[in-house]
Amino acid sequence: YEWLVSYDIIREQLKSELRGDILLVGNGNSCLPSELVRDGYSNLIASDYSEIVVKRMRQVQPQVKHWVVADMLRLRQVFETNSFDCIIDKAAMDALVTDAGDPWDPNKETRQAICTFAREVAACLREDGKLIQISFQQPHFRKRLMDTPYLELDYVSDIDCGLGY
Repeated sequence: YEWLVSYDIIREQLKSELRGDILLVGNGNSCLPSELVRDGYSNLIASDYSEIVVKRMRQVQPQVKHWVVADMLRLRQVFETNSFDCIIDKAAMDALVTDAGDPWDPNKETRQAICTFAREVAACLREDGKLIQISFQQPHFRKRLMDTPYLELDYVSDIDCGLGY
């Protein structure tokens, strides 16, 4: 189920960014992993913190060879450092900001969770690795939250349809 934006809409943007070993965090019931595999991205791991979701998605998307239970705030408990060329977050971090309070001044717990997420992602990315975020949060809020010592933001592109940025 794709409530944010379908793969067909973001395929071309992703094509120029995806390479090597790819991790999807907080996958939930998204079809994105099977669509990426269909397009030839075979070095792909789909993850979610819920064992129930991962078990179900293994049944629903058997073409995706690697499903892993992993909390995006504790990635290094599951993955080695420098493991991925690309990490995709399709609305996973959005779940961390749902109770942030004022988007201009998020509460301390939200800022800490985002910083933890950034630290975990940075540790798991290889030297020239990329974090790709597909979000319903407006870019000016996202940039402020992701301004951490762990990740360097150098590119943000809007998606001109659906709910995504």
